[in-house]
Amino acid sequence: MVSGDSTIWSWPDVTGITFGAGVAFGDVSEEGKDYFQFDLSQELRSLENSDDYDESASLTTLSLSWHF
Repeated sequence: MVSGDSTIWSWPDVTGITFGAGVAFGDVSEEGKDYFQFDLSQELRSLENSDDYDESASLTTLSLSWHF
């Protein structure tokens, strides 16, 4: 049997923020839909629990797409 606090086996509290921006270049009208799209997003997360577990993570996503 293991003695001690059982909170080390609990899931941490996760807080975070996600933000991003996108730009489209080309003809995006109803008739012609030929354009390039550029998107960039950033996600920041913080994980912690009552057992002094503290970790942060960051994810950056970059995408380029061509719609025709």
